[in-house]
Amino acid sequence: PTSRRPSSRISEAVVSTQSTGTDFEKAFVAHIRSSGINAEYGGEMYNLDKANAEEFLEIYKGVVTEYSQMVTELCSGPCLAIEVVGEHKSFREFVGPADPEIARHLRPTTLRAQFGKDKIFNSVHCTDLPEDVGLETEYFFRILSQ
Repeated sequence: PTSRRPSSRISEAVVSTQSTGTDFEKAFVAHIRSSGINAEYGGEMYNLDKANAEEFLEIYKGVVTEYSQMVTELCSGPCLAIEVVGEHKSFREFVGPADPEIARHLRPTTLRAQFGKDKIFNSVHCTDLPEDVGLETEYFFRILSQ
């Protein structure tokens, strides 16, 4: 479903392929909810092909050196899109630094510290800017769902 909430009140998270599976999904969502954040499933698992992954991550092309590895990781298996209700900044802080190793040292209770492996396999993509939430939720919950 396409969100009708103000973009400052939602974030979009994509659980990465290395972290999917029923037990992990339950633990991941339970971890989010235990923080008081309301996570709503956007429906189903998604399998992105390379073109979809490149399109979704396009804003990172030429910005982060790991872009091509991020694309490969995102299209290497199923991923789960979740719409997260709550303040965008609070959820970004809850997700933690992009590098799980840094997260484990500086913010050990964050999602990436708890579930990430490395900078590429950091367990979750979180919308960077509140103004991008609408684009990212529309991409998964409307465009890819068709």
